[in-house]
Amino acid sequence: MRPFLLLASRDHDVVADDEYRAFCEYGGLAPAELHRVRAEAAPLP
Repeated sequence: MRPFLLLASRDHDVVADDEYRAFCEYGGLAPAELHRVRAEAAPLP
């Protein structure tokens, strides 16, 4: 299966990490199955 993409815009590290963990937990995904791009961290391609 291809990984899911999470486009995140949280600018606080703790909150962004909690959101990522929640997506993994409630989505039944392993961290390798969920790729996160933090939109506030760098320009989007």
